Amino acid sequence: MPLSLSQITLRKDCLQVEFHPIDNTLIALFRTGEIKCFAPSGTALWSHTLPWIPIVFRINVAGGYLVILGEGTVLFLYLQSHRLAQFAVASKVRLLELYKNCVMLGGNQKSISFITQNGKEFAHVEFDFFIRMIKSVPLSDYFLVYNDKRQLLCCDITGESRWELGKYLISGHIETSNDGELCLFMKKPYELIRFDVSGTQCFEISSQLPIKHLSLSPNGQFFIILDIENNLRLYNRDMEIVWQNVFDHVIDQTGSSAFNRGEVYL
Repeated sequence: MPLSLSQITLRKDCLQVEFHPIDNTLIALFRTGEIKCFAPSGTALWSHTLPWIPIVFRINVAGGYLVILGEGTVLFLYLQSHRLAQFAVASKVRLLELYKNCVMLGGNQKSISFITQNGKEFAHVEFDFFIRMIKSVPLSDYFLVYNDKRQLLCCDITGESRWELGKYLISGHIETSNDGELCLFMKKPYELIRFDVSGTQCFEISSQLPIKHLSLSPNGQFFIILDIENNLRLYNRDMEIVWQNVFDHVIDQTGSSAFNRGEVYL
């Protein structure tokens, strides 16, 4: 059982919720374009409304700014000054990740663009396949690419592949710790694949019930598995169950803060 429970009520049009990596607040993005920051108590701390419909956002690992992707637009929101910087991008861009001090942009295409905070293209990588998913590893020089051939590749900014896994049908998304020492994705409803960015380990983890959602703490010390019967289990890095519980609420998403004690939002 968790040590404590608290609840924040969010509107039904909530698109995405993430922990701030430093101060443990929650940042929520709504389909209306509103971005709202909440204290753990539920108190609203600040909000900002975009003039367009958002797709996804990311927070840099130091917690200094948000990057929000809309159709044909990328916006930087600097959290201390609330200064905004907005740049036009191709309308087909649907994938957003952060790499070092750059933004990675992709979509159902064969390339990834790296954009600096002043809107200039820093690098452009071409592949011989269509990209389905990208995932950055904040404290490494590498990022992950999942392609239309069901291959998962670990690449650097030149596009050179360090290693590849295949062929896996990835269900959902890829989770990585900030250092890349622990990475997870769901292969089938009953199976997870655990690996690291160095490519030294890769093995399967089985679940008794189909998995609905998976999340990993940024420091890689904990990960959370939610199954279809609303069982929530918190595991440590050694695959030991720290606690488990069945909640009355229907859980749609799970996540962990960057703190070592592993706070979780639902």
